[in-house]
Amino acid sequence: MLNRSYTQILHLKDSAQRVIIGLLYFGLSTCSQSLYIERLILPEIRKIVREKIELANKGVNDASRKIDDIKMLVNERFKAANEHLGALRERYNLEKEVIALRAKVGDLKSRFWLQKFGCLCDFATLSRLLVWLEYRYFITIDSC
Repeated sequence: MLNRSYTQILHLKDSAQRVIIGLLYFGLSTCSQSLYIERLILPEIRKIVREKIELANKGVNDASRKIDDIKMLVNERFKAANEHLGALRERYNLEKEVIALRAKVGDLKSRFWLQKFGCLCDFATLSRLLVWLEYRYFITIDSC
């Protein structure tokens, strides 16, 4: 949308310059009408063209400001996204560490229960034993 407005502004500016050049050429080629054009019509045309050029320049400046605002907003969003991504990476690394620690704790618990009961059993038997203990004594044993 900004690009279209900018193109229209430049087209308007070029058209105004062409009108001035055409009128000057026409005025110089016809000597009898050149004084009339130069004294009465050209000041009005110059005034109109000057206004159009000022409007065109104002539009270009507004478009440039809007583009700068958009660039600044995009940079802020990228910065926020990078910070969020860094936080997510940190959280992912912490979760990996927690999973590793839980595995170690689970391994230590299973060794403790095996040593306590003095028997060697597989993990399924150990799980059933933990469930039975929880049911029988209403205690909760953290299973990792």
